Amino acid sequence: TSMGVETVSIRTMNKIPSAFGEGDILKAVLTLPGVKTVGEASGGFNVRGGSQDQNLILFNGNTIYNPSHLFGIFSAFNPDVVEDVQLYKSSIPAQYGGRISSVLTVRTKEGNQERFHGSLGIGLLTSRLHLESPIGKKTSFIVGARTTYSDWILGLLPKESYYSGGKAGFTDANLGVTHRFNPENSLHVSGYFATDRFSFSGDTTFRYTNINASAEFRHKVSDGTSYELNAGYDQYNNKTGIHDWEEGAFDLETYIRQAFFRSHFMTPVGNHQI
Repeated sequence: TSMGVETVSIRTMNKIPSAFGEGDILKAVLTLPGVKTVGEASGGFNVRGGSQDQNLILFNGNTIYNPSHLFGIFSAFNPDVVEDVQLYKSSIPAQYGGRISSVLTVRTKEGNQERFHGSLGIGLLTSRLHLESPIGKKTSFIVGARTTYSDWILGLLPKESYYSGGKAGFTDANLGVTHRFNPENSLHVSGYFATDRFSFSGDTTFRYTNINASAEFRHKVSDGTSYELNAGYDQYNNKTGIHDWEEGAFDLETYIRQAFFRSHFMTPVGNHQI
């Protein structure tokens, strides 16, 4: 019995009202029992009284340190490339390291194995594109990208406002390639890039970036035994800069970098799994 885990399908996500008509994974998570927003115009969430930094967010096994775009209006995940979403609110499996509050796992599609397929969306603030297709008989790929042109909204603010004349935007891109050696063995390689930049007063600029890459080898046996080997790299950086005052100009940049290797082995023993 799986306790404390909630699964959100893409079909459900697309039916939930969201900002500017674009499906949003984090907004869908907020509809689950025990999950509350940390505040308006924020992409974070609290689970059963925990704080935002007590949640582990994994995207194809990679850690996402900032899961929001454009001040929390959009999540960092392109809904066109997402396959499924699971939120562990309690009884968190051991392989996730014993997080205090919750674990949110997001996995992308592996690309259409039969035909070329894609989608295009154009909105008031963002546009997005995704393509997927087979390559030969054993390989498939999927790519997705989003960008925004939101400066016109900030231009509508009153001239006396601190935010008037500001600029804000984001870009993200996904790539996934899956190769199936045979029905028992497959290799999945994925990459993710996202960057946000904004400036309000014209003299201070802010930028943060998520970069993730991973490779996962999967092996399955007919008796139910399976194992996965997963290796990858995560990077998150945050940069603040002021350049209009020569004596006090500066750039402050912070980084989080990590590499990881994980293995996961599962075998049936009677009515149980180890």
